[in-house]
Amino acid sequence: MDPRLVDIYETARSNWPGLRLSAEQFIRHVTERQALESTHMADLYLACACAAGIPGAVEALERDYLARVPGILGLQHRSAETIDEVCQKLREKLLVRDGISSYSGEGKLLSWIEVVAKRLANKEDRSRGGTPPGDAGSGDPPQQGADLERDAIKKRIVAELQVAVRAAGSVLSHEQREILRFHYRNGMSESRLAKLFNTS
Repeated sequence: MDPRLVDIYETARSNWPGLRLSAEQFIRHVTERQALESTHMADLYLACACAAGIPGAVEALERDYLARVPGILGLQHRSAETIDEVCQKLREKLLVRDGISSYSGEGKLLSWIEVVAKRLANKEDRSRGGTPPGDAGSGDPPQQGADLERDAIKKRIVAELQVAVRAAGSVLSHEQREILRFHYRNGMSESRLAKLFNTS
């Protein structure tokens, strides 16, 4: 196996040492979802272990993720009845109908589960004739969950971009940094920069 893939597997597995998922199973799961560049390999490892029926995986998902769903829904002032129903349907969707396999590692697993749970809760509220939080006066289905995951991904990408820009800037000469500053901050054209720095 490619050493890089072995490193990805070993890093992900180190977070769940008690879950005996083979390297072949995990790498196939990751490559099928085109997630080799994901920063959430530990989450993908757990999701793959649950989908593969690895002993202890479902218990870990329950303990570290699903157990937090009632609190998340409670912050939205959902009724206890709705929360109980959603938690039951969430477990069925993820574990009985294998919905956990659709997690692709684009965001954190907890954020993804939160999105699924809130959508189920909104559907449950509407089926009971109620109005989901944030849905008053709007004929469109709420997009809170999707926005939450999108915002989380956006923050991660911005942070990665800032690190990359700083790294690139650190290898530039003082003159190169000045040229970039004049161009992007002051809007100076290439012809004006050429005259300023006496170059073509």
